[in-house]
Amino acid sequence: MPIATVSRVIEYLLGVGLKASQPPTWPPDLFAVCAYLLQKSGCYTLSVSGWPPVVKHSTSESLKTWITSVRNHGHEWRRGWHPKIKPKNLPSRVRELWSKLASRERSKLPFIHLRFEEGREVTEILIELLAIADEASWGFGLPIGQKYADQNGIQGIDQAYIEAQRYLLPPEGLKDTLPKDFMGASLTSDAVYKGELRVLPKLHTPQTGLTIRNYSHNLSLITTNEILPIWARTSSTDWPELNLLVVPWPFEVDPHDIVEVEASSAAAMAEGFSLFEVRSKHFANIEKWLKRLCAATREELKKTPGSFARIDGIVFPEAALSADEYDAVLKVAREEHVMFLLAGVAVPSSQDKHKPAENFVRMTITSGKAGFPQHKHHRWQIEEHQIEAYGLQLSKSRKWWEYIDIKNRTLSFISVNDWLTVVPLICEDLARPDPCGDLIRAVGPSLVIAILMDGDQHEWRWSSRYATALADDPGSSVLAVTSLGMAKLMSRSRARSGQVKAFSAVNPIMLSASDASGGPCQSSEVNSETLELGEESYQVDASTETHRSVVAIWKQPGRRAVPIGISPEAKGFVVVLRNGSRDVGQPCEYSADGRDDMFRTSRVRLDEDKIVEIFLADGE
Repeated sequence: MPIATVSRVIEYLLGVGLKASQPPTWPPDLFAVCAYLLQKSGCYTLSVSGWPPVVKHSTSESLKTWITSVRNHGHEWRRGWHPKIKPKNLPSRVRELWSKLASRERSKLPFIHLRFEEGREVTEILIELLAIADEASWGFGLPIGQKYADQNGIQGIDQAYIEAQRYLLPPEGLKDTLPKDFMGASLTSDAVYKGELRVLPKLHTPQTGLTIRNYSHNLSLITTNEILPIWARTSSTDWPELNLLVVPWPFEVDPHDIVEVEASSAAAMAEGFSLFEVRSKHFANIEKWLKRLCAATREELKKTPGSFARIDGIVFPEAALSADEYDAVLKVAREEHVMFLLAGVAVPSSQDKHKPAENFVRMTITSGKAGFPQHKHHRWQIEEHQIEAYGLQLSKSRKWWEYIDIKNRTLSFISVNDWLTVVPLICEDLARPDPCGDLIRAVGPSLVIAILMDGDQHEWRWSSRYATALADDPGSSVLAVTSLGMAKLMSRSRARSGQVKAFSAVNPIMLSASDASGGPCQSSEVNSETLELGEESYQVDASTETHRSVVAIWKQPGRRAVPIGISPEAKGFVVVLRNGSRDVGQPCEYSADGRDDMFRTSRVRLDEDKIVEIFLADGE
């Protein structure tokens, strides 16, 4: 078996041999090759001992000089790029480094030897090329405005930015069923083999640990095809905050809504296992009702000092709507000039055709066509303690699997503006880090919205454990949304069963009817108890009869949960998300000068003083 050398790996990735005079002319292609070699060999760790390479015992001044050089060469590449650019027209430093990499003594070095001292010189070349390519790719995939481009040395929406959109965004007419030749989103050109790697935009540089993710600001390397990313974006907005209208439908859930289904021959279950399905409630007259809710929302926002009386996004929990209801809600969202709609959709099973149910999230930018459905990646398994917790009419002697197909796995990234890129997850997909965890950590979206079919949201619940992991690395904020009906169902069932014992106090943000006018939320201490139910301990608040915490947000810094309690009579509430960008320390090995344009890390902040409940006059 031939030895995998540096040149052989590059040839495998690009489909052409390594030639000194032929560096990739598209920045994400060069980034892909360098990041792949650095990650797969692990040689990037050599940079810890002495950086930058020109001065082994680096000083802050030598590091600043190196950073300035990298930035200048990256911006030179960006300004001079056009679709027909030739290798000879690339920045001189890029051509010089690529020529060094292609020399015989470096290109013939065994790939696995890069991590040792003999691979240091190649490692230093790869890191510098990666950094220059990363600098040349500023803003790719994001809806940037002119002022942001000017601040970062880019002359407006240039040819490179337009080319990046062509590669990244899905083809026109992408249907609900993926075509067999669809390879998913990537900024790389057709020259790079997407079956092995892809490059996506990047929102966060991790502030802890040391992985290949610490080495770039604008681009991320993906080396798995187990799950296909889909990237979408809105037109650019400079708004510093966004208003999300959360509708915690269904408002009531009956234990009989989760029912046993007969398995078809194709889905026959092993002994001790059965199948269940969630039968979602029909939302009568949803168009008329939602229009009224939107009107009431704007009226409440007008009463809130400092707020904008607009609705930027509408969010429904897991399995809240049917396919027809989603279309009706989308119609209203467009008429109300809402920027995007995100909702869980449930399609019932068809027993006569042996067709399983469907459970997916669809996020649509209202200025375009309906968003591609992101099907649930993992089936829910109901166990004995959950049957008790929800009071379900299912046998406790069996384990129950959700009756859905696991279809082609996709993960949607939606760039709403330059500081907010959203990724939706469905319940179990938050709890299971594979296969989407690596993809989320690589891109570092500013906000993950997890739509759930779950009880109250608190810092001691399972959702907190998994959300805090993403809040820590890569630093995403996580908004968890469940339905009022599921929260009530768990509360009623817990109150009827289990052994009660004293636990600890919590401090959720509580809202009462008097707060509906948009006044400041009051944080009040409540007495708490715990019910021991099988494998999970559930906390019961003395206030559960008047408030339900159907949303919680986990965020950096501090990674604390903010549960949002709402009155049972509320039909929706507004969560205000702010641009919490801030300058941070040294986000990666090649950057240490602390400039705002290099170190701004997108943070999404929940404005806790602007949580507004929405009521309808007749209680509908």
